[in-house]
Amino acid sequence: MTQDHRTLKRWQLTRYPAVVDAKTNRVIGRVADINTEGLRLIGPEPVQADGRRKLKLILPTGSRRGTEVTFVATSVWTGRDINPDLHATGMKFRRISPEDVRNIEYLVMTSSFRD
Repeated sequence: MTQDHRTLKRWQLTRYPAVVDAKTNRVIGRVADINTEGLRLIGPEPVQADGRRKLKLILPTGSRRGTEVTFVATSVWTGRDINPDLHATGMKFRRISPEDVRNIEYLVMTSSFRD
């Protein structure tokens, strides 16, 4: 069993924003949950732990905080999702601007399920 090293709670969103590979402009999955340190991605293919990758999170239409959040992240773990046709991947942010951290905080504040 792997140990959970997260320091912040992850928030499940009411919408599932797309995550795009910035190099290929291809959607690699959707956000299942998120915080300002990383996210859980759900997609049709596993995201292997093969170094850093530049990604874009597409913000919901009508967001007052822009259209996307850009960041560099690494895959920390990957495995089958509850839906056996999909894969879940834990992504840790390695480089993200302070403005995009605020955009994530705003997304969580306006679009997450509350306890």
